[in-house]
Amino acid sequence: MDNPERKIHELERELRVHRERLKFLESEIKKKHELINAYWARIQSMRLVNRAKRILLPAPLRRIVKTLARSLKVFRGRVIEAWASRKKRAGIARKFRSTSPPIKGPLVSVIITNRNGINYLKPLMRTFRRNAAYHNYEIIVVDNDSTDGSVEFLLRRNGVRVIRNAVNMTFSSANNRAAREAKGDLLLFLNNDVLPIRGWMRELVRCYLSKKSEEVGAVGSLLVYPHKDQFEKSFLVQHSGIMFRKDRSYIRPYNEDNGKDVFDLDNILDQRRAAVTGACMLVERKKFLEAGGFDERYNYGLEDVDLCLTLHAKGNTNYVCRRSALFHHEFGTQEQDVRAEVVSRRKTNAIYFSQKWYR
Repeated sequence: MDNPERKIHELERELRVHRERLKFLESEIKKKHELINAYWARIQSMRLVNRAKRILLPAPLRRIVKTLARSLKVFRGRVIEAWASRKKRAGIARKFRSTSPPIKGPLVSVIITNRNGINYLKPLMRTFRRNAAYHNYEIIVVDNDSTDGSVEFLLRRNGVRVIRNAVNMTFSSANNRAAREAKGDLLLFLNNDVLPIRGWMRELVRCYLSKKSEEVGAVGSLLVYPHKDQFEKSFLVQHSGIMFRKDRSYIRPYNEDNGKDVFDLDNILDQRRAAVTGACMLVERKKFLEAGGFDERYNYGLEDVDLCLTLHAKGNTNYVCRRSALFHHEFGTQEQDVRAEVVSRRKTNAIYFSQKWYR
């Protein structure tokens, strides 16, 4: 038989526990009640403010205030996005900035084809010498009948030679003309819509010289997408050399590592590739001319891949140098072209490429 005193003791202990629990719940309810009252007071205050605005502010002024509030919100978002963009870009620049000592090398002829690209030329030229970190070079800009002030801008810059075309020549034709007039032992074909990271040219030349015992064809750089609004590939890898894959009945060239985070790339800095893009391509002038230059039957597309395959067929090896990095807008000035024309010439280029190389 249970002890009555023990039973009473257990009941009293349970009662104390329930009382403490009830006290805790009462304090929580009181806190919630205070929060509800404060929130309700805030709502009432906002209602009074809005009512006062409607009474005191005329309708046109209220619309102006609302527009300004929305504009400030958008501006704040853009400021935050721009800050994050600069921080990301600075991190990539630190990763690829060359810290190697200066080198002595052959004269490099930097060849840039331009057509109404003054908005890209200005930032490129502003820091070109500092970012090159290599001093034995000349700059040749082939201008394809620009009407945006590009030529006038270039003629005001020291050390830039301008070749003026009366018509908008193809990428192949314009670059071939400049290559024939170039003085350098090495040719460096460069798009006007790039933003190089410090040391890019020095590392390209270093890569070429380090492979001198081999038959080197073309040497390309790592290209990174810059920041663009609503662009999912901002600051991701655009090009780490060109390889091939089968796409139905067509063996298609593609950009290696496209869409990868630059910080996820392996540590192999110089890699063999089937081809590299003409957006930034270093090649020996003698070999370029012996290969026939860029095939002028292409019209802004696949002429760079074609050249690399020609160099490879002659026993050379193409490389991508990932110590040399640039931001590349890709199709910068081609965005001004009519979409139907771009699609048409890409199809024509692909047909000719297939006929030439798929035997």
